[in-house]
Amino acid sequence: MKKTIFTFIGLLLFINITAKSANIEWKSGKIITNQGDTIHGTLGYRNGVGDWSKCIFKENTSDPASTYMPNQIKGYIYDSGAYYESIILKINGLEIKCFAECLVKGTISLYYLEKNEREEFESYYSLNALDGKSAPIPAESKSYKHREKIKRTLWAIFNFNPKMEEYIKKMDYSRSSFVDLFKKYHDLTCSESVCITYQEPKYKSKFYITPYIGAQLNMTHYNASVEKESSKINNYTPLLGVNFQMNLNKKSDRKKLNFGLNVSQIKMGHDKEPVFIEDFKAIQIANNIGAEFQLMGHKIRPFFEIGLAQFLVFDIQNKNNTVLKNPITGDDDFYFKKTPFDTYSLGYYLSSGIIIPLKNDRAIPIKMTFAKYVFGAQNDNINLSIGYTFRLR
Repeated sequence: MKKTIFTFIGLLLFINITAKSANIEWKSGKIITNQGDTIHGTLGYRNGVGDWSKCIFKENTSDPASTYMPNQIKGYIYDSGAYYESIILKINGLEIKCFAECLVKGTISLYYLEKNEREEFESYYSLNALDGKSAPIPAESKSYKHREKIKRTLWAIFNFNPKMEEYIKKMDYSRSSFVDLFKKYHDLTCSESVCITYQEPKYKSKFYITPYIGAQLNMTHYNASVEKESSKINNYTPLLGVNFQMNLNKKSDRKKLNFGLNVSQIKMGHDKEPVFIEDFKAIQIANNIGAEFQLMGHKIRPFFEIGLAQFLVFDIQNKNNTVLKNPITGDDDFYFKKTPFDTYSLGYYLSSGIIIPLKNDRAIPIKMTFAKYVFGAQNDNINLSIGYTFRLR
């Protein structure tokens, strides 16, 4: 049990460190120079870790990466829609020029700033195009006090427009509700013209499916006698399965939720100890649910996965008779027709491997998985698999 706990802690710490390191995901996009020129290429997306302080850009994929600070360019835009603009904002009492994510661009623009390299910080900002004044909007909305503060701030930002009061009361303080609120303000105040020049698109979740094949080593524990003496047999069997995946961050594939289902076989031959008169065979149907973490800054992406696993076992041949000695008389007088075997088990699994990206959101994953079952039947296993991933929508 202690080894299991340390394994979990070690893996989680490793994932946390790698997730916050330079895990760059290259996406198509463009930068806007201070002279107003647009240069197309690829941008290094880091999921908020450092995106506010610098822009990493390649005009060609074979070029070395260039780094731009907020005073060097006007901003950068991903082809998927995310727009970062270089503006001056007040952070912890200091005015800092940074790249803030633009959510709505208009008479009163809405920005979002996330700064989490050394300290956790996130806030929304409004920027009035008429007087150039910005106002911070607290991102916290858990307590009644915070929500009331946000309401008062928004009420003042919208110049106490009475038509906005009801919208402010009904908002749920999510990112999309802030975007909708600022859009409603422009719809009310710009009835004869369009004031919004940019609005953050609504990103959709991506869904993937990965059929795979492989080989599995089953470490099968079973009761060798009526006294429930435990024994173990190692057996190798083919593996056939499928994974369904959804990205947890709608802008990136670095974190995914996985749901898997696979089928394999368990075999215990008559030449194993204790002696079986006939073979034991069973079908194992297993499923898992877990989280996958990819390291995006590589052409071939390493990944790690952790989650829960369970299985059901259906025996298709179980007529084994084991000769047992009577512990009192010493005679061979105990026989039973079936090998006792629990049909259900629950545990955890750990996976590691590589993903070879292909065109059109397709990929070839190669991974090794260790499953440890701690409740019910103990049939731990290790498998090696290769699959083909393609996007459903």
